[in-house]
Amino acid sequence: MKRKLYPWIIITILILFFVGMLLGWLISDRYQDLEQDAKTASAAEDICQAAENVTDAMQGAQTGAEEDLIKAAAAHHVVAHRGSSGDSLEHSFTEYDEAIADGAVMIEQDIVISADGTLYVSHDEDAYRMAGVDRAFVNMTDSEIDQIRTYAGEKTLRLSEVFDRYGESIKYVIELKNTDQRTIDAFTSLVRKYGNQDQIIAECFYLDTLRILEDRFPNMPKLYLCRDQGSINSGVTSDEIDIISVKDFLMTEDNAHLVHDSGKQFSAWTLQGEDQIRRAIDLGVDIYFTDDVRLALAIEEEYGYEKRNDK
Repeated sequence: MKRKLYPWIIITILILFFVGMLLGWLISDRYQDLEQDAKTASAAEDICQAAENVTDAMQGAQTGAEEDLIKAAAAHHVVAHRGSSGDSLEHSFTEYDEAIADGAVMIEQDIVISADGTLYVSHDEDAYRMAGVDRAFVNMTDSEIDQIRTYAGEKTLRLSEVFDRYGESIKYVIELKNTDQRTIDAFTSLVRKYGNQDQIIAECFYLDTLRILEDRFPNMPKLYLCRDQGSINSGVTSDEIDIISVKDFLMTEDNAHLVHDSGKQFSAWTLQGEDQIRRAIDLGVDIYFTDDVRLALAIEEEYGYEKRNDK
């Protein structure tokens, strides 16, 4: 009897063995499927996260590009008057650097000439207000001017020093204070030496001087400074003039239309405070001079960009 059961025991063990093998294979295969599913889900999550990162980066880049565009547009309208200065620091590297740090790309230089024929940067034709030296620059040698220090301890800059420091990083808005031939020739010579006529807007109160510069530098924009209505009326009919710049009280709607209808840009000087700057934007003033570059650029970015683009 025991011998008859023996084969069945062996068969049963073999069957259980093969069943165990089959179950093991099925469990292992299912585990691999689950593991693959987990890997696939993880990969999908990684892809989604990567897509989100790309989207965020694109949105950030777009926002950054828009901000850069707005800042560039704002700076295109604002001139740092004498470097956006306080009186004791005007036309100094201290003030120029600060204006640039605030976002200015156009900075004004007033130029005078020395007895030696060198161009210096000064609003006044003498050194009395800034340094207490009651002498005209035109009567002083270079060595005498170079020794002068303002009440703030600043030197009187040569125009060449300004060109050397800033190169092509800014646009120079240069007023010729003296209109004699020596000044015009010295300016012409220096600009040709540096080859930076494309970086300069020439400004002057005198049409004859701007006409001479038009012959020498036809591609250099000419800005005509106007203290009265008669000057404005003359400027709009002059082919040599590209920009009409008026004293703040002449910044009117009628003059804005008059200048723009003549195909020229409208400019104003010197605007102070939020009300004047907002009014300039409302009137479509293209370029204006201000002592407060930081304020002007902030208003241009927040108010001017949308206002100007609505027109």
